[in-house]
Order: sequence, then structure tokens, then C-alpha cells
Amino acid sequence: MASTKIAGYTTVQPLATCALHQTLQRMLKRSPAALATRNLHPLSFDGLQSVVPSAPPAGVPRGMSLRRGRVVMQGTSTATGLTGTWKKDKGRSDSMDQACEAVQLSWVLRKALKLLSTLELEDTEERFTTRLKAGGIMDVVESYRWDGTVVTHKRRDKRRGEHQGRVYRTPEGHPCIDVEFDNPIGGFCKDTFQLSDDGESLTQITEMTMKESGEDVRYNTVYNRA
Repeated sequence: MASTKIAGYTTVQPLATCALHQTLQRMLKRSPAALATRNLHPLSFDGLQSVVPSAPPAGVPRGMSLRRGRVVMQGTSTATGLTGTWKKDKGRSDSMDQACEAVQLSWVLRKALKLLSTLELEDTEERFTTRLKAGGIMDVVESYRWDGTVVTHKRRDKRRGEHQGRVYRTPEGHPCIDVEFDNPIGGFCKDTFQLSDDGESLTQITEMTMKESGEDVRYNTVYNRA
């Protein structure tokens, strides 16, 4: 993906043909004196905002925004947007009690579950990797290729057995891990990762369906960038 320096900022979307890109390029060609007549400065973020309309102009996809000097689609991830370390925000996260009941998680593992407060993500062009860290054998590490290859990992609930999963992007561009785990206590689980517009908060939406009971469980886990 090409990147272009524009008034001290870097675009990471292919904007060569869109009206926004053309507007910013025209701005760069103006002399400081010409910019001064419009109360603009070549490296002024306020000046940049004044030529970027609040609503996308013709030719710019709906939902595009300027985030930390990068022009990106609102609510979608980028290769650098999700990559990093995230800390669980317990106050903004849903309870996992129903999920623990659904998979009949033992008391010991429920206590250990509370230690899983750090999430490391690596989102590259080739794969999506998650590391849910508590320390030692409780860590849950999974990696999936973007080509849709089904991958086998150990069960997340530490029972014997495995699960099969793959990763894909939703129509909105969010990474989604879809897995199936067999008996005992078999079911399906889907985790969707949604990045906030400012890039500082991450919501993991978990949806589970148990095979035998048909019970559906849904909860959100919110993380803040570390």
C-alpha cells in the first residue's frame, strides 16, 4: 500500500484518484505567501482541516477520516491500527459469567480467566495473530492467514482437544476469527475486532453458540491501547 507525505501527514489509503487527494496536492503547490492569504500554514493541522470537508467530497468513500495524520476508513483496521498491546478495561467490558456457564468452565479456570487482561495483536498483510496473556500455560496464542486457510489450535478453555478456525474481514473491514470446537462441550465462536475512530480503544465482540443446547452467548470485551 503506497504512502504519500501531505503537509506533514501520511496517507495510507490509495487516494490517487479521489478529490480529497487532489485538493491536498494543490495545497502543497501553493507558496507560503499564497497560503497565508487563506490563513493557512504548510504544516498546520488546523489549516489542513479547513480544506478537508467534514463530509467526504465526491469521489471519497463514505466513512473516511483523518486519524493521527493518516487518512483511513472510520471503524476499520489498518496494518498498523490494530497491531500493538492492549489492556482490558474491566469497567467497560461485559461479564463473562454466562460464557463460563455455557462451556462449563471449572472454578479454577474462572479465577485464572481474570488474569487474562493483556491482548497483543499483530495484523500484517499475511496473517492475523492474537496473544491473550496471563502468564505461562494460561496464555492463548492463535495465528491465522488472511488467505482463508483453516488452522488448528488447542482449545481456549484448556480442555483436551482442538478447534478449527479461520480469519476474514467483515464487509466493514473488521477482522473476524470464526472457530468450531468439538465435544466435550462443543460449539461455535466468532470474535470480531472493532477499532475506535481515534485508534485508542478496541472492542472484541464475542458470539458463541453451543452445539447440544443451542444456547447463544454474546459479550463485549473492551481494551485500551497500552
